[in-house]
Amino acid sequence: MAKDFKNAPTGELIAVLENEAAQSSTRLEAIKELGRRKEPEAATALSNAALHDKSADVRRFAAMALGEANGEKAFPILIKLLQDESPGVREASALALGRIGGTRPKLPGEKKARDALLNILKDKYMEDAQVRAAAASSLGWINMGQPKSGVTNGRKADAEVISSLINVLGDDEGKMLSGFAEAFGENARTLAILRTEILRVKAAEALGTIGNRSAVPSLIKALGDENPNLVFSATGALGKIGGTKSRDALLNVMEDEKRDVKLRAYAAFKLGQISGAKTDAKIVSALIKALESGHEKIRESAANSLGIIGDASSIPALVKTVLNDNAKVRRSAAGALRSMGAKAVPALLEVISEGENPFRRGKTSDEEAVLAVKMLMEVGDSSALPQLEQAMRHGNEAVKNAAYDAIRAIEARAEPETTASKPQKLKRR
Repeated sequence: MAKDFKNAPTGELIAVLENEAAQSSTRLEAIKELGRRKEPEAATALSNAALHDKSADVRRFAAMALGEANGEKAFPILIKLLQDESPGVREASALALGRIGGTRPKLPGEKKARDALLNILKDKYMEDAQVRAAAASSLGWINMGQPKSGVTNGRKADAEVISSLINVLGDDEGKMLSGFAEAFGENARTLAILRTEILRVKAAEALGTIGNRSAVPSLIKALGDENPNLVFSATGALGKIGGTKSRDALLNVMEDEKRDVKLRAYAAFKLGQISGAKTDAKIVSALIKALESGHEKIRESAANSLGIIGDASSIPALVKTVLNDNAKVRRSAAGALRSMGAKAVPALLEVISEGENPFRRGKTSDEEAVLAVKMLMEVGDSSALPQLEQAMRHGNEAVKNAAYDAIRAIEARAEPETTASKPQKLKRR
């Protein structure tokens, strides 16, 4: 069992780290705690271990912890560690550089880190694919939130990083590398393909993190790739970047019945997050239609996205979903209505009347009325109180009791006084 070092003095932790005869797990736990200390002594010990320790695992963990402990001051050492003989150490160092560089504002030394990572990303012949994947991720973090296109507020998009990541998305490189590995046997070839596919996935994710629209055509092309993980990553990236082309591509994915259901549901989810979705009638209309999908996951994602967007035109469809769908999708639709607040009240009030239900042919069932009353209670808007008081005279006992609970809950939110101090206005039937 690993020792708990949370309360140990820094000197004791350093002694454990420097004791190469100690158990590896104990040394690694000491490294983790030193990374949290953010003290000069801890940073020095971690630097020495990362550069000189005989154990590749210790060097790898020390590299990760060094970035946490020493921040931007770790840049020179981490850049040097990109030349370590161990791919694991190089990978950890690349990731640590990105985590430091991904902070804002820009840090001194970030340009050197960017250049070193870019060199690794471009090194398709000598560098390990997983190390290059780590470099891709870190370049995304360092360039996070760049201008969507061109120049914004004096900041210029890093065209070299973006073009290098786009190049990694191509198929030719993976086929080329697998061809080299084929000479060493089928297992080596399979491993080469797998690692290259991971690299492409990370490149797509990084392009989404950067958010520059020059990457959109390449990401749309990646939606047709045979690697499902890359298709998922490209879908997520397009959702982050936004714009009309990204929107249309995501709509096509969501509506394509030949595609995997999980992917279509993910596209529906990303449509709710895309820039401009709150004012995009095309997105709202497509998501409303998706509430009628034959697949639960798609209906659930569509309901969640409509809640994020908050367009009042989706309320009737969401109310219908609450009344008619299964429990899982109903929860998502109910959450969407709840997030819309007062806008959802009129449609819910129509359901609790004892007349015709506009959301289903024929009269409202007692179960539907109870559901609508409970939704009104969750929305919590006081404009529903007069109609809820009318529902106290409903012909069904369950509806009456639900209305009673809803009135008390809404009044309690509006008047923050204890139940004991309030006059009893209503009597539960």
